[in-house]
Amino acid sequence: MELGSETRLWLQAWHEGDRSGLDRLLERDLDWIRARITARMGPLLKGLADVDDFVQDAVVEVLGYGPRFLVSDQGQFRALVARIAENVLRDRLRKAQAGRRDVGRQKELPSDSMLVLDPPVDGAVTRPSMAAAKAHDRAWVNLAIELLPSEDRNLVRMRDWDGRSFGEIGQELGMGEDAVRMRYRRLLPTLARNIRALREGRLPDLLANGGGAG
Repeated sequence: MELGSETRLWLQAWHEGDRSGLDRLLERDLDWIRARITARMGPLLKGLADVDDFVQDAVVEVLGYGPRFLVSDQGQFRALVARIAENVLRDRLRKAQAGRRDVGRQKELPSDSMLVLDPPVDGAVTRPSMAAAKAHDRAWVNLAIELLPSEDRNLVRMRDWDGRSFGEIGQELGMGEDAVRMRYRRLLPTLARNIRALREGRLPDLLANGGGAG
């Protein structure tokens, strides 16, 4: 864990409305995140007019409108933000290529809960109040979805966020309706394991295993 946990302090400041927290995170880590995303997405990013602007916008979007999280390790912060920002860019490209999806049907990620991704102290997991539990649980689910492998994440988003039928999804993916339904059901246990791993502070496992906790 880095000296003074500046990552956590800056994240906390940003989530509480202090723009300087975001500015410091971007100044420190944006170049690394941009290089990571560009290397992983390759030709997909080359089709964008200005890669630097698109990546920076995606990172700011992740930190501003995604599930709010706290993590103390710089390496984990970089890897997590890069993964989700890459997802944002893939979504934008997919929508542009499809040119027909109703963006208004999509649900925004909840940002009213703060998820602590550091390992719990003494094995204890902090639980939200009953009043906040529903939104808090939804935030865990959405962050876990972001950490699924790309194809599985896309399927869950189309089904649960866009509200599309298995038949519609099958047409887009070139699969039969029953095959899509079966694939969706099979990935749900992985999603459940991801949620449990995040709650237990095992983010490094998810980042290392490409979207599936053991």
